[in-house]
Amino acid sequence: QPTPQECWQAVEALLAPLGRACTEATPSVDAKIPRDKAHNFAGARVKVIHPNIGAGDGYPTIALRFYENQPVPPAQIVEWGMMPAFLMDHLLEAVGSRLRLMVVGGTGTGKTTLLSALCHGIEEEARIVKIEDPEEMWLPHPNVTTLEARPAPPGSNVPSYTVSDGVDDAMRLAPSHVIVGEVRTGNAALSLFRALMSDHAGLTTFHAEGAEEAVFRLGVILFADAGVRFEAAKGLFAQAIDLVVQLGFREGRRQTLAVHEVQDAAGGNVRFQTLWQLGDEEMHPVTRKRS
Repeated sequence: QPTPQECWQAVEALLAPLGRACTEATPSVDAKIPRDKAHNFAGARVKVIHPNIGAGDGYPTIALRFYENQPVPPAQIVEWGMMPAFLMDHLLEAVGSRLRLMVVGGTGTGKTTLLSALCHGIEEEARIVKIEDPEEMWLPHPNVTTLEARPAPPGSNVPSYTVSDGVDDAMRLAPSHVIVGEVRTGNAALSLFRALMSDHAGLTTFHAEGAEEAVFRLGVILFADAGVRFEAAKGLFAQAIDLVVQLGFREGRRQTLAVHEVQDAAGGNVRFQTLWQLGDEEMHPVTRKRS
């Protein structure tokens, strides 16, 4: 087992080249190791927690998340057993028809990985703007602009740049498709819903166990962060999202559990129709249409 000193040396090696440090003054640090194409390294996300809040007996807490070094092809998702081939074909067709998809699931269920694969359904000539925190996805399209959120540097007057800022800026970049890697705040959700309701196609992910849970959790953060009433939040969801793809774990591996189509927000609740669920041998047709 490494000593605390050796762990701190590793933290310094990770953070110092990025101009960051984990101290008692900044005990929680998010950072990103940049891509290195020369060494075929796609980059990684770094999280470090100081022992003064992590209770690590002198040890810092370190978590690394390594990114895929190339676009994830749809065939890879099928090969991994995350979904059957016919379902992938239907979802790619939905993306190609400009339907707006939200991928939901718990931690580690493969939301971002699936999102990257589903982007292959976007026509090659599309003008895509993706907003991430941090950037993780590779897309195979030639016309992609990435806006990456960043925190305000400690002790600096430089402001933060949020996902919400990125979505607002994306609207001025003439996109045909807006992709948000993950919605985490109510302000980001509100900006994204506004974008999707203004005739932009788009895809995103959200941390929730299912479609109904996504509506509830989004309603909570929209009210907490942006002051949007719960009933209005449901209406925004129903107007902005067409399909919800639900991921989870079954038999110890990642699986697509269901695909739900948004019906409406009648009666104060968002209504869904389940088009496919795990075990089905076909998917019901999507009724929502986009121009």
